[in-house]
Amino acid sequence: MRRLTGRDSRSRRRANPRDRAAALARKRALQLRLRPLFRIGRITLLVILVVGGPWWLWQSGLAGRGAEWTGRSALAASAWLGLSVQDILLEGRSGTSREEVIAALGAKRGDPMIALDIGAMRTRLEAVPWIKSAVVERRFPDTLHVRIVERVPLTLWQRAGRLVLVDSEGVVLEEKNLGRYREFLMVIGDDAPRAVPGLLAVLRTEPALAKKVVAATLVGARRWTLRLDTGVDVRLPADNPQAAWARLAALDRQHKLLGRDLTTIDLRLPDRLILKPKDDVRIGRKGGKDA
Repeated sequence: MRRLTGRDSRSRRRANPRDRAAALARKRALQLRLRPLFRIGRITLLVILVVGGPWWLWQSGLAGRGAEWTGRSALAASAWLGLSVQDILLEGRSGTSREEVIAALGAKRGDPMIALDIGAMRTRLEAVPWIKSAVVERRFPDTLHVRIVERVPLTLWQRAGRLVLVDSEGVVLEEKNLGRYREFLMVIGDDAPRAVPGLLAVLRTEPALAKKVVAATLVGARRWTLRLDTGVDVRLPADNPQAAWARLAALDRQHKLLGRDLTTIDLRLPDRLILKPKDDVRIGRKGGKDA
């Protein structure tokens, strides 16, 4: 068998240019296929360094200036690779302004995603008066997703001579610009907001009469005195206020009671109605007849 010399080998390669072109094409195709894998590998390595690096440094005792520089470099590299805040998706906002939410998050466009302190963001959001709870999530590569549950405004509460908008827990939502809440019931008394849901349930049983109520005072944390738009005070009992409220509505329908010149209607006794006219002469009615 004849042995090929270097000269013979070169002659054969020159004699087969198609084979050389095919080999070059295969090499380029392989490079194109591997390029995305190299990029994914770089990102994966970066995440491993950022997440695992601090733990390794702590275990090895090499924390300090060098570790701080390494962390900053890794974060900068992650932002360069596209893992940075570019968009904030916000769900559940109504009473809270978007500016308040962004300020509480403390994140700005371009911040490295992996550097965000999600727990601290949630804590700051839930410190905003309108926000009852919040969830903050990273959505790689570049989106921050925020879902908030807001408190529901319930009533205007007069405390220390000032009106504030509160929810059923008495959390103050607004102290200024209350004009758009002027249709809300105004309540007075210590811990009155917590008792408002029960009062509103009673008032709703007689909607036409409820429209006349402009304010309510919680007395002794047990019962309510209502102020009507005519200036009349209605004293409800602590026990079964709904029955007293229904009785007042029936009397008004039958006798136009609220059209009289009165200052007080006392419903605290189940078998007696006490009326106080403006001349301060009390009228007592029992069983529908003058007593």
